[in-house]
Amino acid sequence: MWFPYALSFALITSVTVILAKKVMMGMNEYLYLFLTGLFTIPVLFFIIVKFYTIPNIDQTFWVNTGASTVLNVFAAICAYRAIKIAEVSLISPISAFNPIFTAIISLLTIHEVINPKGWLGIFLICLGAYFLQRTKSTKNFLEPIKLFFSNQAIRLSLIAYFLWALTPIFQKVSILHTDPQVPPFASFVGMIGTTLIYTAPALKFSKNILGLTKKYLKLLILIAILSAIGQAVAFIAFSLTNLGFATAVFKLSMLFTVLLGWLFFKEHDIKERLLGSTVMLLGVLLLVM
Repeated sequence: MWFPYALSFALITSVTVILAKKVMMGMNEYLYLFLTGLFTIPVLFFIIVKFYTIPNIDQTFWVNTGASTVLNVFAAICAYRAIKIAEVSLISPISAFNPIFTAIISLLTIHEVINPKGWLGIFLICLGAYFLQRTKSTKNFLEPIKLFFSNQAIRLSLIAYFLWALTPIFQKVSILHTDPQVPPFASFVGMIGTTLIYTAPALKFSKNILGLTKKYLKLLILIAILSAIGQAVAFIAFSLTNLGFATAVFKLSMLFTVLLGWLFFKEHDIKERLLGSTVMLLGVLLLVM
C-alpha cells in the first residue's frame, strides 16, 4: 500500500527539480524557497481540511517538528543553490549518499552494525559517483575523484543530503504524535516555519520581487501544488512503512531527473550520468533493504 505513495513522490520530486531549475534562472534560491513555501502552505492546508482533520498535538510534536524545520532550512538552501549553479543530472544522483549518512549515523550513535550487503551498497554508491564525473575526455583514473570533491555544487549537495538524512527521523516522530494521525500536518507546520525563516534573506538579497513573482507565477503555482502533493504522499509513505524502504523508492527520482535534465535542458554526458545513477541506485537498494 505504501509503494505507490513513495513512487509518486519520486516522480513529483523529479518534475519539481526541473521546474525549480527553470525558475531559478531568474531568481536566487532564497526567493525561490520563500515563494514556493508561500504558495505551498495553502495547498497543504486544503489537503488536510479536505481529506483529513486538524489533529491534536503535544510537546513532542513541536520539538521534533522544530528540529526538522531548522535542518530543512539549511539543507534546502544548500540543495537549491547547487541546482542553480550546476546541471540537475549531475546534482540529483548525489541524493544516493543520503542512506550512507544514515547508516554511519546509526553506527556511531546506536551502534547499528552495517552488514556485508550494506558495505557493498556503500561501495556501489561511491562507484556510481565516480562514473558521474567520468567522461570521454577523462585523462586518468584519479581525475573524476578530484573533480567530484572540487565541485562546489556537489559539496553543497553532500551537506544538504547529510542534513536530510536526519530529518525523516524527526518527521516520523512528529507524525506519530498527531491524534488522529495526519501525515501532511507535520509537513504543513514545518512549511510555515521554513517560509517564515526564508522571509528575511529573501527580502534582503532579492530585487524586483513582485516582478519576478508575476513573471514566474504559473510555474510557482504548479510547483506549489506538486510540492504539497509530494509532501503529503511522502509523509503517508513514512507512516505506512519502514523509513529505509520509503527512502529507497524515493531515490528512483535520481534516474527520472537525469532523463528529464537531458530532455529539457540538453545536459551533456548523459550516458555516464545515467550509468552512475543506476549503479548508485543499486547501492541504495542494497544499503537500505
